[in-house]
Amino acid sequence: MVAGVECVEIDLYPLDKKSQIVRLRISLDKRKKQVRQFMQQSKMGETLTVSIKSYKVNMPMDDALFRFDRAAHKDVEIVDLR
Repeated sequence: MVAGVECVEIDLYPLDKKSQIVRLRISLDKRKKQVRQFMQQSKMGETLTVSIKSYKVNMPMDDALFRFDRAAHKDVEIVDLR
């Protein structure tokens, strides 16, 4: 349960044993199939928890958000493999 919502929890573990991250736990709203919370645990004993309070869906988005601006990133090499 996350904030009174029944959730399914998925635990992910790193393949690299030297990783500083020990576990990542994703909590999904069982009914809506949306991420409600994720938690990251480190070897140092630190825990980072991010809770999602709301979603805004079907928001209008400008196509420019999905275009790479070459002028703003002149130092980047572009390799087009189409």
